[in-house]
Amino acid sequence: MTAVTPVPVRNKLLFVLIDGIGDVAVASLAGKTPLQTAQLPHLNRIAPSPAACARYYRGRGAFESMGAGLAMIPGDIAFKSNFATLDRSTGIVLQRRADRNFEGLGPQLCADLDGLKLPSFPEHSVAVKYATEHRCGVRVRGPRLSDCITGTDPLKDNLPLVTCTPTDESEEARMTSNLVNELSDCIYTVLSKHPVNDERRKQGKPPANCVLLRGCGSRIKIRFLQEIDQMVGSVMERLTAYTQQSDEHKVTLCVTGDHATPVLYGDHSCEPVPFTMLRVDEMPLPPDSVRTFDEMAAAQGGLGRFSGRDVMRILKQFMLMPKQCP
Repeated sequence: MTAVTPVPVRNKLLFVLIDGIGDVAVASLAGKTPLQTAQLPHLNRIAPSPAACARYYRGRGAFESMGAGLAMIPGDIAFKSNFATLDRSTGIVLQRRADRNFEGLGPQLCADLDGLKLPSFPEHSVAVKYATEHRCGVRVRGPRLSDCITGTDPLKDNLPLVTCTPTDESEEARMTSNLVNELSDCIYTVLSKHPVNDERRKQGKPPANCVLLRGCGSRIKIRFLQEIDQMVGSVMERLTAYTQQSDEHKVTLCVTGDHATPVLYGDHSCEPVPFTMLRVDEMPLPPDSVRTFDEMAAAQGGLGRFSGRDVMRILKQFMLMPKQCP
């Protein structure tokens, strides 16, 4: 009889790190965190695996604006923005970047745009803050805003300024696109007459008379969490199919966050974040009492509380544990 050589098992790890997932209790959510409030069937399904509490935004504009120092709350929208040069008579954006050496002028122009009033939208406020080089962050705050809109940036020089349009059929998106177009016009009105640009024209330099708005992002954490949950569900489905194809593969999935970003603060904080790990297509090892993926439940998990520097050590030990049969 010929001896059968066992096929070595390949141990693989998929590490899902969700930016700023942790939060604190929010009064308007009946004292619960966004994770506790959101409908998260897929994340809750993996929560019974070993869990712990170890030591969020949609759209690039939200990240860029917050990086510039503009705090955001749920309902806000924000844009990653460029100071540019626009030929108003033709509507052509001559230069998407008016000047890369803008550190001395950018803060002054942003300060004069900050608080800009929109005549047709008196309930909405505008905040502008300088970022770096030709870039700034622009935030809009007010009722019924949507991030389901296009921007105004043509993405290349010598192309027409883009008219903002909705990307879905909601009334909120339609209203927001109209607001953004008015915002773009109001910014041009202020900048075209600004003393900084008068001086630049005298020096033969292109005026920074336009701000291109792109990458609209929002701070709607619960909806973001539910979209993350859908993504995790899709990943789990594919991983399960992958592991069932062959006994050669053993896959561990870990889901956690890098830090907390409470919606009430608009910034990173030191609160712990939930952590869970499981072997795909296996029984939880060892099971604990946790049934939902949120900060409060994970704090009661079998792993207890640990520092972020221990994450990889715990994962390596978990991956080497014997297989559990369903």
